Amino acid sequence: MLGRGSHPTGICPLMKIRPLYRFFIWLLFILLIVFGFLIYYFQHHEKELFLTALRSSLDQNISASDVDYDFPFGFSLDDFQIEGLIQAEKLTAQLDLSSLREKKLIIRELVLQKPAITWRMIRQSASGTTAATPPETETPLPSSGPAEARLMIKKLQLVNGSLFVVNKNADQIFSFQLDNMQSQIDQLSFPLQAITTSFRLTGKLIKEGLPLSGSVVKANGWINIIQKDLEVNLLILENDGQAGLSAHAIAENNDMEVKGKIKTMNLFTNSSEKPLESAVDNIVFNTLSSIGVEIGANFSFNTKMDNFSIGQITFSGNVSTPVEP
Repeated sequence: MLGRGSHPTGICPLMKIRPLYRFFIWLLFILLIVFGFLIYYFQHHEKELFLTALRSSLDQNISASDVDYDFPFGFSLDDFQIEGLIQAEKLTAQLDLSSLREKKLIIRELVLQKPAITWRMIRQSASGTTAATPPETETPLPSSGPAEARLMIKKLQLVNGSLFVVNKNADQIFSFQLDNMQSQIDQLSFPLQAITTSFRLTGKLIKEGLPLSGSVVKANGWINIIQKDLEVNLLILENDGQAGLSAHAIAENNDMEVKGKIKTMNLFTNSSEKPLESAVDNIVFNTLSSIGVEIGANFSFNTKMDNFSIGQITFSGNVSTPVEP
């Protein structure tokens, strides 16, 4: 006869459950330790590795504030800034686990929120050499080639950013701005390596006095900065959705050829900042536009990839009436 609280097998069910409880308690404890380690590692160690790699590669002052852990293998920085080049509201990065066995830091994905980017190309001497600033001075690469990469970014995303470009060539200065910029760049290394970096970009063109100002810019292609090779497609869409300008650029060993087409059906009549000086020109272009005549011009020119300038440019074109779809 069994007494009260006894079990036919002679083993209390609570005795079976208690080891299971202990197992889950220990598992939770271990997970909390691992999670705490990840937070400390990515908030302090990985962040410093990232900033140190950038500083040594770019030789620029880099600052950030309020570092946080970003699940599962990342961190985030507020007010990220590369002096004179980039200022972003927030940076988030996710580590690629292959970094654990490599001698370099590998970022699987890096996102810059609301970056403001300034890029200047300035002629340094009459010999035609140029330097991108920053840095202000150009440091020649050693004859053995670029230094080994310390930082590899597999995917870089720019979200709701702006880009300001200044190209100063002798006594001429050309500048423009892109607003509402969205971009993705794949395979980027620091210091720069002889690898192909692909990209795609969209934004709104802002340029005072330019008829295409306010148009949507779309670009995609690839570039190898060390070998000075590239292939880029550019498209500028006017407010009516028509392509105001399209261009295709190819560079090999620094020699670049640019070919494209510009459609000027609305090029002059849409410009309110700088009307045509000649009344005859206004009459001709307004008349052609009012009857739906499209003026198209093909263009081409050669330049250098590291010293982009528009010198002798060749035009050919036609006047036609677009066919209704």
